Amino acid sequence: WIAGLAVFLIGVSLVGVGVQSWGGGGDCLNGGACTQVGDSSLPFGSAEYIGLGFLVMTTIVIVELFGSVFMRSCSFAIALLFGYLIASFTTDRNGDKYTNRDAISEAPAILFLWTKTFPIGFYAPALIPVLVG
Repeated sequence: WIAGLAVFLIGVSLVGVGVQSWGGGGDCLNGGACTQVGDSSLPFGSAEYIGLGFLVMTTIVIVELFGSVFMRSCSFAIALLFGYLIASFTTDRNGDKYTNRDAISEAPAILFLWTKTFPIGFYAPALIPVLVG
């Protein structure tokens, strides 16, 4: 029951972040325009943001009720991808898009990021125990 309590407390602590994201993001919580939502600059709690949140939540419920076992285990990922797909094809009331593809279009076609994060090299002293043993 301790593991269940720990999972419950983690879930409760994430509710606040979820409500902020559902309303448009944490940057617009204090009455400013939401800048984390692509090119859209609607205020916090706009009907468009709430509608997208309900669409994702409804997708989760539908997949949980009618999906196969595999789909139910992936219901959150499926719902988030579906919500992102809908958001990428629609605009808000001002005609601004919810998604911004500037970072994708500026990225190189092929990038081996792990070679920059973890430089390729060889540490010779690590080979000594292998040769000895």
